[in-house]
Amino acid sequence: MIVQPTLPKILDPAVLEIDLDKERNVKVTTIGKDHFPLKIIEVPDVYKDYISVRQLALEIPAIYAHNIDKGSAFPGWRGMMILDQTPLWMLINKMLLEHLDDEWGGPFTKDLNFPFTTGIVNTKSIIRRVNDGDPLGPILPHLDKAPPSPGMIAGLIYLNLPDECFGGTSFYDHTAELHEKKLLYQAEMVPNTMVLFQQRIPHSITQESMDDYREHFRIAQNFFIGDKSL
Repeated sequence: MIVQPTLPKILDPAVLEIDLDKERNVKVTTIGKDHFPLKIIEVPDVYKDYISVRQLALEIPAIYAHNIDKGSAFPGWRGMMILDQTPLWMLINKMLLEHLDDEWGGPFTKDLNFPFTTGIVNTKSIIRRVNDGDPLGPILPHLDKAPPSPGMIAGLIYLNLPDECFGGTSFYDHTAELHEKKLLYQAEMVPNTMVLFQQRIPHSITQESMDDYREHFRIAQNFFIGDKSL
């Protein structure tokens, strides 16, 4: 007898709903300048129901990032799912047009189809090193895209519950060598807050101690987008 597969779990698109008309207290921090001002944009209250988005992030099967991409600096697990994220794209585009208009909003700006990507990190994943034996390697400053790379934006949305929040994301002086970076700004981990920044800004996970995520995970949605032909 052939065993029939069970029905798939049905995801209600309402899980990813965003109130685009909501007044948000957006914080913009300038930390330097190369060809354009380098900015950190923090957008609170992204999803209407971030608890359900958090649950979605935890239900997606994930693989340790280094197994997906040998050159990855991400110190945890990655999970991806193809979903319609039009509301999120509209919010991102609105924020970048308002606060990063000198390198965003050109002729190639259009709706992007990017996967719903999760980043799951805890202490065990951070100390798991399969390339250089350095347990702190993946949380040291790094670039997602080397300069010059105008219009290439990285973003994350914190999905942790309030009592799971530790640290955040740290940003460093772009003019020094990576091994001697000066800390310029820390974006605090706040539930349901999105952080947008240029991929060429040196950054890292903010880690007060190796025990920060021993009992909890750092749960985030991550994405990389560009304002030009990719």
